[in-house]
Amino acid sequence: MSNPSLDPVLLRQLIKRTLTPLNLYSADAEELLMATCAQESLLGKYRHQVNGPAIGIFQDEPGDFNDLWAHYLSGTSLSGVTLDSMSGCSVSGLFPVVAEE
Repeated sequence: MSNPSLDPVLLRQLIKRTLTPLNLYSADAEELLMATCAQESLLGKYRHQVNGPAIGIFQDEPGDFNDLWAHYLSGTSLSGVTLDSMSGCSVSGLFPVVAEE
């Protein structure tokens, strides 16, 4: 299924507003995430891998996504924080809830 691509200006703003309070923002980090999104999903046009398990604008596989949140991010200041509250805007639909198959 194909979706419209994301507005790159808005995506850059979202990346910056999300990474800055975590002290993870840099121009290089922004560029890396933009390039990953562009390569993996054509800026969100494809949010589910054709014939594969990867989903979202960065094409994460469910096991990797869940492992990242369960074992890395749960022990950080991100535990219990939502992406909406970090970025200051609604990101529903950009990052789907992941169910392992």
